[in-house]
Amino acid sequence: MSILEFPRIYFSGEISWDPVTTNNNTYQAWTANYDEVGADPQLDGSTVLADQVGAYRQAAIDQIPAQNWNPAGTYRSVFYDCCVSGVDIGAGLDTTDPFVSAPVNFAGMLIDAEPYGPYSSQLFFDSIHLGIDGGCRILGAPVRRSSDRYINFFANRANAMIAGVASVLWQACYAWDPATLKIDAYDSPALQALLGSMAEPGVKGVMTRFCTYRTIYYDDLSLASGSPEEVEAQAKALVEKFAAGGFQPNPARSLLVGTAGIWRDSDPIHEPGDRTLVTTNAAVAIGNGLPPVPFGTAWARVDDGRIALDLSNAVPWNTTAPDKANVGDLTLSAGTVPIATLTPDQYDQAAYLATSGIVDVPLPATQIALDLGALTLSVEIEGTPTALLVEQPLRAIPLEPNLYVDQGDPAQGQAQVYACGVPAGAGITVTMTEIGSTENNPLTATTDANGRVSFPLKTSAATVTGLVFQPGNNPTLPVTPNTFNPQVFTYMYLRVLPNDDGLAKLEPSWDNVYANVLAYWDAIAPCMDNWLRLDDEAQVRAYAPLIKKLTDPGYFERFRYMPVSRDLTRGQRALLYNFLNGTAPTARLTATAASAPETEVAQPDFAVLARDMR
Repeated sequence: MSILEFPRIYFSGEISWDPVTTNNNTYQAWTANYDEVGADPQLDGSTVLADQVGAYRQAAIDQIPAQNWNPAGTYRSVFYDCCVSGVDIGAGLDTTDPFVSAPVNFAGMLIDAEPYGPYSSQLFFDSIHLGIDGGCRILGAPVRRSSDRYINFFANRANAMIAGVASVLWQACYAWDPATLKIDAYDSPALQALLGSMAEPGVKGVMTRFCTYRTIYYDDLSLASGSPEEVEAQAKALVEKFAAGGFQPNPARSLLVGTAGIWRDSDPIHEPGDRTLVTTNAAVAIGNGLPPVPFGTAWARVDDGRIALDLSNAVPWNTTAPDKANVGDLTLSAGTVPIATLTPDQYDQAAYLATSGIVDVPLPATQIALDLGALTLSVEIEGTPTALLVEQPLRAIPLEPNLYVDQGDPAQGQAQVYACGVPAGAGITVTMTEIGSTENNPLTATTDANGRVSFPLKTSAATVTGLVFQPGNNPTLPVTPNTFNPQVFTYMYLRVLPNDDGLAKLEPSWDNVYANVLAYWDAIAPCMDNWLRLDDEAQVRAYAPLIKKLTDPGYFERFRYMPVSRDLTRGQRALLYNFLNGTAPTARLTATAASAPETEVAQPDFAVLARDMR
């Protein structure tokens, strides 16, 4: 399944991250932050009022030295210096195909469904473009936004600046439809093969999967320790830029490697559904004076006399250059039978860039015809073979990784169970629990004939909830914030937005609309000043048709949806539309503030690791 089949299109480059960070936490020392449940900006612990937008923005700037590193971001994430680096149609890496060196273009909006944590980041985008118009290209509109998964907190301990230690996996799919996906092959054998595969039974379109790593901040790679003393000068300089006036976004940037390939009807849209080799959390020495760290989770496909391994998010780096750690020879086994040895040159940085972390391992002739048992990747530590990755045969992957629901609307948490990378059948028990819940009676369901389960979700109150799915009869309970490892568990986030139905009954005056809707956007997203003054009634009325289009629920997945933070409540939309539908300015009334809504290996503390990412 997926990009582990042939043909494959490899690409590499960089990506920028430009989110507004003021809504990422609830530090008591921060006077400007955000209530993720009530979906509104907070100043000194209370909802921002219409006349406090300027004070909120200034407070956010004042918090820059306290790690509010980007209070005026555009939310945009853009590929740059990114191009096709190689292809493989089944005969090995080819860098001579006409498609190689073609540019890869992508622009998305980086939005957190759960703003306080790192597990629910999303890229809302309209298209990805490999190649050029009029030449060899893949141009696709996504089926759904891309969501971060399998964040690896141990990817690069040499870069401790905020999320610099981490690497993250992103996946998206593009349906084979002339309106949403174009493959212009011309004289590229790789694109010809990809185009031909679209006619194969079970092929739904194209998949892209990429891994981002080595994130730097303030455009300064030397800020590797992340210490307050090290960051102080850069933070002070940014504050001074704001004081001088003008728009001052401060994006971070990462390196990336990725692969484009086949999307089959059995593949999940947003994360790998292949055979999954889950980290054991066993730490291995990586050198350069850094502490030992575990490998990240990997994926595998057994096909045509080979095993394809996706190690894009697995092998740690040990410098900010970056360089892959040399941990020695790795042994790949099936059950108790060794299959192959991976030498360091097969997983070092050069190999990583060449094939985006995918390693193809030939199967011994004695193994080709056999039903391979659980796959294991191990290494010798002080003379003792130690498993770093072990296949977890059953995986319950949610169909919707980040679900937004209006308060009171019905909702379900659905998951597809996979058995060794293939959709499972009936009779498998799946347990769903909330992250942080200590309940002794979690919800359970049994898969239907298609291997799917469905759970009713509570939407009676506004909330942001992480939900973990565990297939099989021995789930880990409870899953606390300290033990929730995104490399091990599959999960989804449920965000229930408050209904705010009382707002729909307000007089649709400018004062009420600005105080209860637009002031929130104005405070949290100052980037909107670049095209629309939200505090200007005449401008808002002039742009009424466009604002209605961009705030329509059907436009939610699009790049330019308003508000960019995706937290427009039902009541806010009703009040806004009542105002925009008016033909003349209404009487100015006193603004009504919105009401607040009623081997065993030692495990790291994932709550602490998650906190450090923000």
